Amino acid sequence: MFSFWKQNKTHPTFAPLVTDMHCHLLPLVDDGSKSLEESLEVLTAMSEVGFEEVKITPHFLYPRFPNQANDIKERFVHFCDEVEANKGDLKLPKLTEVTGEYRVDDGFQGFVDRDELLTYRFANPKRGAEKGLLLLEFSLHQKRLGLDQTVFDMQM
Repeated sequence: MFSFWKQNKTHPTFAPLVTDMHCHLLPLVDDGSKSLEESLEVLTAMSEVGFEEVKITPHFLYPRFPNQANDIKERFVHFCDEVEANKGDLKLPKLTEVTGEYRVDDGFQGFVDRDELLTYRFANPKRGAEKGLLLLEFSLHQKRLGLDQTVFDMQM
């Protein structure tokens, strides 16, 4: 009678979305995964719903998560090795790169000035070159002064 109340026992499919481009699975660097075991559980679930590739995107949010690009890159390499060593027979999505989710805050301009932004790299089929794309996060509570200029400068 009320079939919509019955719990669905199957996982939804995200088949058209084979790449996850925004996840916080690098343990202990932000508000995401707290352990390798937790990351393995999430990767297993992602595989079960159809994801084949994962791009890790830790928060760069000053001062709450004062991550630095070189440290995150080293942690990513170590994390990939740990996942490989501990996955056993699990079929997991491929960990393809580490990028970042950058809050446009007081620390953001420093990453820009030092050329330390971890961007998504995609091949441009028309030019044969890679193009870097950036994942930005904005405050929900207030508009940052100079935000329009910051985004414009990044596009240039």
